[in-house]
Parts: sequence; C-alpha cells; structure tokens
Amino acid sequence: MKLIGNAGSDRVIDALRQSVQAGTNLDIATPALSLPAFHELRDLLKCVSASRIVLPLNAGCELNL
Repeated sequence: MKLIGNAGSDRVIDALRQSVQAGTNLDIATPALSLPAFHELRDLLKCVSASRIVLPLNAGCELNL
C-alpha cells in the first residue's frame, strides 16, 4: 500500500494509469468526487471489467460535485 499526496507528480490518476490494465477490477473509496476527476477516470473505466465507487452515506455530507 502506498500513500499518495495527490499533488504534482504524485497524483492518484497517474498511479491508476500505471497499474490498471484491461480486465482489471477497480474499487475506489473517496469522501469527495469532482466532475473533472471523474472525467479523468472515464477513459480508464472503459478498460476495466468491473468497478465500484464508495461514497459517504451521511446525508449532510458535501460531495463537492
């Protein structure tokens, strides 16, 4: 497991692009999801065989969409 700072050259999307291959299952847990981040993931999600995104259940939680 590696902690990613998500800034500069240490971004989550870059790590995903290096490790996700065709047919891979991808699970993501995040307290916030932005549309620009989802746009970056969109092409990557086309090659995975299954994916799950876990978001907060708390009704008062802002997702920053």
